[in-house]
Amino acid sequence: MEPRQGEVIEFDYGHVPTEETPETLRVSQKVAREAAREFVRTGQRPTCLSWGSA
Repeated sequence: MEPRQGEVIEFDYGHVPTEETPETLRVSQKVAREAAREFVRTGQRPTCLSWGSA
C-alpha cells in the first residue's frame, strides 16, 4: 500500500517517534541501487544520499 501524497508516515527512529511525508523520503530506483551498492561495498552511509540529523 502506497502512502498518499502529503500523508504522514510514522516510524520509530532510535526510540523517538518520528513523522515524515513520502516526498521527503523518496529516492529514484537508480539512486536506491547506487546507495545499496555503496553500503554493501563500504559498510558506511551512502554518500549519494543526503542525511539529516536526528
